Amino acid sequence: MKCSHCGARIPQGENVCPNCGRRAVGFQESEAATEAPVNNKPLMIAMIAILAVLIIVTFLAFSGRLGKKAEADLAVQTAVPAEESVETAAPTATPVPTATPAPTSTPEPTEPPDVDFLSPAPIPTYGSFILLDSSSRYLTEADLEGLTWEQLTLARNEIFARHGRLFTQPEVRDYFDAQPWYNGAIPASAFTSDMLSGIERANIDLITRLEDSLYGGSYY
Repeated sequence: MKCSHCGARIPQGENVCPNCGRRAVGFQESEAATEAPVNNKPLMIAMIAILAVLIIVTFLAFSGRLGKKAEADLAVQTAVPAEESVETAAPTATPVPTATPAPTSTPEPTEPPDVDFLSPAPIPTYGSFILLDSSSRYLTEADLEGLTWEQLTLARNEIFARHGRLFTQPEVRDYFDAQPWYNGAIPASAFTSDMLSGIERANIDLITRLEDSLYGGSYY
């Protein structure tokens, strides 16, 4: 290198001119130029590694998309077309026609029988006796269950009728006159309780209490 002031040659490695003693200009530049080159291998290796990772990630993502697309295509290929499913569907059963019901004939109305509303109502009959053994055994309320109010009154008077008592109440008189076993001969005014047995008097009291408690008195 030459000195910039006097032009003398400066030996290599010296920074002062041997001729004029001036500091050589450009020594640092030459020294910097002779420095060892920078080692860039680690940086290049890192960049190559990053590039390789990006390539791998891109490849995997692209492979995943291809795999999903292949699965979708396979599903579409294996799916049964709508037209084919309609053709292979089981045929529906033909409805069986129901028989039309024959029209029913409307019965012609019949005329009601002629009724004489002025005639008296028929006398109720309940067989030979309402209470067959009311003169021979003590009755209980269970024996009287199921009897109507009218039947209770007639059953009480049935005990008197067995002894031939006559009745002044028309409905009671007509009822016992229709019974084959009845033979009325004693007027009501001449009939006394002494003509009755203890069983009969007890049964009359029981029926009377039931008439009073259920209906408030005698039916007739």
